[in-house]
Amino acid sequence: MRPRGTDPRGPLRRRGWDAGAALPEGALVTGGASGLGLELVRLLAADGARVLATDIHESVDPSLLPNGVDYLRLDVRSDDDWAAARTWVQSHW
Repeated sequence: MRPRGTDPRGPLRRRGWDAGAALPEGALVTGGASGLGLELVRLLAADGARVLATDIHESVDPSLLPNGVDYLRLDVRSDDDWAAARTWVQSHW
C-alpha cells in the first residue's frame, strides 16, 4: 500500500473517474468560483487540464484558484457572455 499522497494517478482517477475515459485537455467550468464548481476546478487542474473557471462575479480572489487557472466572468443566461467565453477559448487554447 502506498503512503497517502504518493498515488501516481491524479485526484480524479483516485476518486474513481473511469480509467477508460479520457480526462479533458481543457475545461470551462461554470460556477467555478465557489462550492462544487471550485472543487471541480481544483481537481481538473491537479490532473493537468487547462481550466477556465467562470462565474457571475466580476472577479475572484486569485488565491482561491490553483496556479495556471484562468478566470472569466460568465453569466450562463447571457448569449453575449457565452460568445465572449467562446472567443476567449479560441484565442487562448
